[in-house]
Amino acid sequence: MPAIRSNAPGSSKSHIPPKNNNPKGKNQHKDCPPSDDPRIPEILTAYHRRNITDRKRLSKLLRDDHGIIMSESTIARRKRELGLRASGRTTSELADSVKRQLVKDQMDKDRTGRIGAKTVKLRIFEETGIDLTRDWIRNEMRLLAPDEFASR
Repeated sequence: MPAIRSNAPGSSKSHIPPKNNNPKGKNQHKDCPPSDDPRIPEILTAYHRRNITDRKRLSKLLRDDHGIIMSESTIARRKRELGLRASGRTTSELADSVKRQLVKDQMDKDRTGRIGAKTVKLRIFEETGIDLTRDWIRNEMRLLAPDEFASR
């Protein structure tokens, strides 16, 4: 039911239409770019390709390098909208057979058997854009080639 207010004692009641206190949509986040800003997906994707996924660090880099003030929670929301995930989420969602094949392919490229889990992780990310956890890679390398892994 609409608000009804009396102007004065004994006067007739008048209807007061609802007011929009923020007709332009501006709020306290004036420095944060709108969600449809085309620069943000480009910048966040570029940082993701460089394997920079920490939202605190991203917030600082956006402020220092681009003059964009964006909170950590907004960065997390934008990354989620863009489908940019860090290694833990990717590792849990990707099928074991796919992950195993990625690790095996990298190990097959190393004839000497000397590369470690960190190098395998970086090479997989550079070649495919898939970010797996180093612990999962290390455990898988131990299963696939126990002799080579022990010699490291």
